[in-house]
Amino acid sequence: MESRVSSPDIAIIGAGMAGIACARRLTDDGFSVRVYDKSRGIGGRIATRRTEAGLRFDHGIPFIDASVPEMGPLLDTLLSAGSAAISAVEAGSGLSEGRCYGLPGMSGLLRPLADGLVLNRGSEVSEVARRDLWWELSFKDGRAPERCDILICAVPAPQACALLKGVGEITDPLTAVAFDPCWTFMLGFDESRAVDPSMLSGSARFIADAYRENDKPGRADLPMDCWVAHATPEWSIRHLELDRPEVTDRLRDVLLTTSDGSVPEPAFVAAHRWRYARTRTALGRPFAATADGSLFVGGDWCLGDKVEHALASGAAIAAAIVEADAARGSR
Repeated sequence: MESRVSSPDIAIIGAGMAGIACARRLTDDGFSVRVYDKSRGIGGRIATRRTEAGLRFDHGIPFIDASVPEMGPLLDTLLSAGSAAISAVEAGSGLSEGRCYGLPGMSGLLRPLADGLVLNRGSEVSEVARRDLWWELSFKDGRAPERCDILICAVPAPQACALLKGVGEITDPLTAVAFDPCWTFMLGFDESRAVDPSMLSGSARFIADAYRENDKPGRADLPMDCWVAHATPEWSIRHLELDRPEVTDRLRDVLLTTSDGSVPEPAFVAAHRWRYARTRTALGRPFAATADGSLFVGGDWCLGDKVEHALASGAAIAAAIVEADAARGSR
């Protein structure tokens, strides 16, 4: 039987905040780390949708709460790197105090953290298997499998369970985690400030909250009046399996009929489904791990559904690996 190398080779599935924060700490501590994500970008729900017409929509996380103490050191780094800005509240700006926004969109927030990491974008892991002392990763595109000493799954609990079939030590606790989905709508209007915010936030019954993109720092160049609206969990669950064109058609109909004409016909409309948007039941601890310390699963859903929860989970996993490695005397 082969023995594990003294310094473990680490693979991370998922390039959201939890995965990137974990990779950053481990890489800085001298570990060999590779990150895989099925998307072309990084960030998960820290995302920005761009169009050929120059529109930008933060269609995932709308902002970060800058007042959360745990976020302080990270926000200092992001602000210094020019990838974030704190809102300056002015009369009629639509902004709220103490919120941090990515530049030029929310997706810019993770760029400083990801700098220098080994990122494998567009790499969807289709299967994970235990082979002797290693974990073997197979890929959807059929490329040769890869192996690692320590595997970290920084993806939503249901996706982790699908990948880790048979690892009951990990998957059994994850079955208690529950999510609510969210349909997110991106709306562009030709006329500036043509929309009454109250008609896009709560009063139409099916929308939980809405944000005017133009009010955010660094968005003054948007060629339309751009809004992002999040459907309620109830509406999202009811329409979860509809395709995007049908959902956008229903959005138009409901907006125009419930607003009595106060919301004009949007010039641009699109929708995005976040299947695991809101954590209804959290794991209750920063991560789950096997007894031998070779497999970790984490994400915001371990503690809640906010960015600070994802950061805490990723940092806790990295700290556990560093501590265990030091105890072995590997470095």
